[in-house]
Amino acid sequence: MKNLMVLFCLVILANVSLACSCWPYEPNFYKNISKNTLNCIAVFDTMDYVYNESVRGQLGYFVLIDTIGSFDSAIGDTIFVVGQDGGNCGETLRQFSRGDTMVLALRDGFSRQFEKDTFYLEGACGKYFQKIENGQSADLTLFEIKTKIFNILAHTGEVCSCRHKYANFDFYSQVSEASAIGLAVFRKYDYSYSHNDLIAQTGYFILIDTIGKFNNNRGDTIYIIGEDGINCGEMLNIFSTGDTLFLALSSGYDVDFLKDTFYLKGGICGNHYLPIKNGENFGMSLTEIEEQIRSKITATTSTTISEQITLYPNPASEQLTLSSNDEIILQVRIYDASGKLIRSIQGIKNHMADIEVASFASGLYHIIIQTRHGKVMRTILKE
Repeated sequence: MKNLMVLFCLVILANVSLACSCWPYEPNFYKNISKNTLNCIAVFDTMDYVYNESVRGQLGYFVLIDTIGSFDSAIGDTIFVVGQDGGNCGETLRQFSRGDTMVLALRDGFSRQFEKDTFYLEGACGKYFQKIENGQSADLTLFEIKTKIFNILAHTGEVCSCRHKYANFDFYSQVSEASAIGLAVFRKYDYSYSHNDLIAQTGYFILIDTIGKFNNNRGDTIYIIGEDGINCGEMLNIFSTGDTLFLALSSGYDVDFLKDTFYLKGGICGNHYLPIKNGENFGMSLTEIEEQIRSKITATTSTTISEQITLYPNPASEQLTLSSNDEIILQVRIYDASGKLIRSIQGIKNHMADIEVASFASGLYHIIIQTRHGKVMRTILKE
């Protein structure tokens, strides 16, 4: 056994050039759905190691029972799914049991030699499967899951963007960016909220304390929007009834949010919640946590809307990138030096937008940026 293990390790080392490099890992299945994935529902049958003899690649046998979008294989076919082989990012297929029903987001594969019915299931780069139990997953039926995926495919241009290139998962670092900090008890979640035809996870929390900006009162029920497959919302099904959490909330990606509705960022955008068990978190009491949060708020220099907006590069030749900290960008209007409107970009509703300027004549331009809380003007030079 020892000799086999050494041989296996040597084979892996010999294939390190094939190893994947991922940023970031995305545990939310729906955020990995794209027009580049082949989406289907299939039942796991068995697996062996016959795919790649040099590195003993795992090969799974699935029976296809439904397809979502483009898929060349027919319902009822056995499809072959390549998983972990020690060199690429394939999923570990040994975690599946015969009869498991799964929604799969597959790829044509890392190998150009893949045949028609052979696909690749990524692993280390994120979650590309969703198990179905009793006809549903995370309280969504198969029909609702299919509808959700179809809607995601129709909105793939609206993926989220985060302020920082690399997420900071320290809860306290998110405090200064949040519009409201609250201590709340989780009750339940459902999919009652819809945005851009996408059904979003909607959480129901009882507010028991507030820090900083908060217009709601203790004891109120607040509604927190999480994951919907497009934005960076947190997966609310990770919480259980009765969980007590500090929440760093945002006003939301949707300007139509009501007074009691907030948005909980998550995933690649960092950790915006802090669980409390037995009145503490990693040895810190509620009082100590609240003091740390207040000190963070006090130490953070308040910024104007203008200070939150970044526009680069300047001068620009091909493209401008517009980004903000906590402000939602709604609209951008571009005027030339004479005051003539050159371009108007509507319905952004995001923290970032790319603006093509390659077609602009060289010279100065004034850019008016409309946010939820006001307007900002910037002047740029087009080279």
